[in-house]
Amino acid sequence: MIIKNKKGDLATTLLVFMTLVLVGAALLSFIYSKGIEATIADSRFIDNLYIKEDQIKFYLTEAGVNSLAKSYDDIVKGDFLVSSPKKENEVLVFDNFNENFANDNLKEKFSANLKREIAKYKFNDKTLLEFQKEISAGKFNVDLKDDVFFIEFRDFSIKGGSVIGEKERIWVWGFIPTTYKEEKLKSLISVIYRPAFLISVNITENGLATFKEIYFVSNVCKGEENTAQCISNRLKVFDVGVQKQDKYKFVSLKSKQKFLVNEELKNIEIKFLI
Repeated sequence: MIIKNKKGDLATTLLVFMTLVLVGAALLSFIYSKGIEATIADSRFIDNLYIKEDQIKFYLTEAGVNSLAKSYDDIVKGDFLVSSPKKENEVLVFDNFNENFANDNLKEKFSANLKREIAKYKFNDKTLLEFQKEISAGKFNVDLKDDVFFIEFRDFSIKGGSVIGEKERIWVWGFIPTTYKEEKLKSLISVIYRPAFLISVNITENGLATFKEIYFVSNVCKGEENTAQCISNRLKVFDVGVQKQDKYKFVSLKSKQKFLVNEELKNIEIKFLI
């Protein structure tokens, strides 16, 4: 005779049943807890990235224009136009002009002044503070082609994020505390935007002239009877004065436009002998 342990069979059956119920409950809980609809409720966070990009462009452009004025003023006040300057009564004789020498000096000063101009801004925004830090560290390139400065700023990340949905977690078991029954789940979408900034600052369009053009026009006009009028007709961004001085002609070019240089609004003046 075989005696069956009915109590053991019942216990085993109950154990299997409870296991299946627990697995099913856990699965349902997982499904409901992860059931968040990935729909962007508000796309303005993407627009905010473009706003940050436009702000950086604005500050780079404004700082670039101010850097141009300061650098230009520094060059014409010092011995940076010719590699071996010759002077008469402390005034530069504008000959033996070396364009590469003058432009290299101008680029060097422009880069240094750009750092100073950006450092002046009082930012509170995290992205703009990081931008300011990158510029101060010299993580940009400056090039000068003809009469245009190009500021290249790359590898900078603009970060943004937004909650894109939420759903109540549904718990199956009644003994789970009430506080957990109403738990909210949120899904955060994060975006990293890396725009490439290329800002141009035109010397001519900003009321000045290249040193190459000034040198060329001065040499063309120095033999003319009315040298001042000749130069003025060709360099319209300057008020021109010419005086006879021994064997030379003393030329004064004063910009018609005023520039912000060292916190002072002023005309830039170039003086030399031809």
